[in-house]
Amino acid sequence: MPLYILLNWQCNNLKTAYNMSPKRLFLSSLCFVVILWIISPVILAYLFPELEHRSKFADTYAVINSLFSGLGFVALIYTIGVQQKSIANEINLAQKNNRLLSLTTLLQYYSMEEGKYKDVDQSIVAQAKAKKEHILTLVDKEIHDEK
Repeated sequence: MPLYILLNWQCNNLKTAYNMSPKRLFLSSLCFVVILWIISPVILAYLFPELEHRSKFADTYAVINSLFSGLGFVALIYTIGVQQKSIANEINLAQKNNRLLSLTTLLQYYSMEEGKYKDVDQSIVAQAKAKKEHILTLVDKEIHDEK
């Protein structure tokens, strides 16, 4: 009966696992596994009073052990894949930010050129305006490509 209460308590906690921080979820899962591991000999002694039956039952743990080892390995591979996607997204975002930063720097440069030659040479001002418009279209395209 205590095992049922413990499992029921853990299942109710798993419903709120999405609201938990990863650290708290890890610690609660670790506590559950350790508690289950500690009370398993008592449960086995209750279910299998004879030593011979307990040893046969314990031999089946080899299969369960390999199952959980395999599941842990699969979880590790999955985690590596998720991290690779996350890193690729971060690199892509950094590259877009660098392009936007360089375009913004060029935009500021041509705005300064336009202001500097406003009263001196209108051809330079016209070239600076044309380059600014081109850069603004590139910035607009870069921003809309993000969405």
